[in-house]
Amino acid sequence: MAEATVKTHVGSIFGKLGVRDRAAAIVFALAAHHAIERLAPRMRRRTAMVAVVYSLCVVQILRAGYSP
Repeated sequence: MAEATVKTHVGSIFGKLGVRDRAAAIVFALAAHHAIERLAPRMRRRTAMVAVVYSLCVVQILRAGYSP
């Protein structure tokens, strides 16, 4: 995947989250991750696992330095 493609997708994610930069997106993703962890006991096991892994991946991608 080209860097320009990644930047386009990250910019789209920022817009959908209503954040302007990586720091705000990381705060948003971590808050979502913690909320998912609290709700996980009520979710089906597979759904909870996918949600937690996805939120952690988003945090790692944003921490890696990709920005639009």
